[in-house]
Amino acid sequence: MSSRKLRAIKKIIQRTDLSKDLVPFALNLVKNIAGNYRKDASRDIPHPVTISLELTNKCNLHCVMCPREHDFGKQMDVGNMSTELAKKLIDESVVYLQSMGLTGLGETLFARNLVEVAAYAKKRKKSLAIFISSNANMPDFIERLTPVLPYIDTLQISTDGVGEGYEEIRKNGSFALLDKNLHAAVPLAREHGVDIMFNMVINKRNFRQMADVIDYAGQLGVKFVNFNYINLASVTALPVEYYDFFTTAGFRQELDRAKATAAKRKEIEVTGLDFPGNPGISKCPLIWGDVQINFDGEVPPCCAKPFSKEYSFGNASEKPLMEVLNSARAKAFRGSAIRGIAPDFCAKCHFVKL
Repeated sequence: MSSRKLRAIKKIIQRTDLSKDLVPFALNLVKNIAGNYRKDASRDIPHPVTISLELTNKCNLHCVMCPREHDFGKQMDVGNMSTELAKKLIDESVVYLQSMGLTGLGETLFARNLVEVAAYAKKRKKSLAIFISSNANMPDFIERLTPVLPYIDTLQISTDGVGEGYEEIRKNGSFALLDKNLHAAVPLAREHGVDIMFNMVINKRNFRQMADVIDYAGQLGVKFVNFNYINLASVTALPVEYYDFFTTAGFRQELDRAKATAAKRKEIEVTGLDFPGNPGISKCPLIWGDVQINFDGEVPPCCAKPFSKEYSFGNASEKPLMEVLNSARAKAFRGSAIRGIAPDFCAKCHFVKL
């Protein structure tokens, strides 16, 4: 188990209100670990231990790998989650949660109710590990970030390269602005006990900078770096053969260089350095517990792309969240996954056997 996870567990133990939270939290956790529902789709799933609320899906950048820049995104609605809905979802879930993300397909710091929602969640359960994500590429980044720092545990920064490599991926973004903001944010976050994590989405344009991103994190004092093999072919027009790239000698060479850099940078915890391959739809972790609720209350099969409402399990603004997660449509989807059958909208995802 990673040191970061151990620290998170320690925080949960230290903060947990034993009189109210521990028994329902523990019982639900046991059900999640046992996983009997993963073999029988007719069973209700237990409450997830982590959820993500998309407070907004508005963004200031145009990243080449983002689904909003492709056909799926061009069809999606754009908006903000109401504070009322966010609090409803927190009230229904908080006893059972280990962590909660305030993130989605937008720039989290653009959400006007971010501080209020984060503060409300922390007040409801001080042991809750709250994380947000940001591109950190706006002139007023520090002004937007500072008020929410007392209520979060992790700030994930999208860092898909350095220098020109970053700007090639994150259209409309400036690496100089990112660098300036990070030099201010790292010590500020440290003062509040907030971890910063770099998240790098690996693709053919930036894979030669994996080691560089680890070094950049070390120079700044960032302690965590995660490499993400987001299902690019699924959210773009790329063919499934795209994933063959991750088995090439060129990629393996850069991966080895990144691993060597990580080994030297012992102060940094690096995750995601191995492409997960194609384990099959039944192994997809997003099906069983990583629940995304979109800004309008729709609950999609996963957070990977902006699914149209016809694929939604239901709307959590109209019904209790667990009723949505155990709806007939949700159970039918999980049943297909158990049998190893991927629905059309999962085609070209790297979790599906090709």
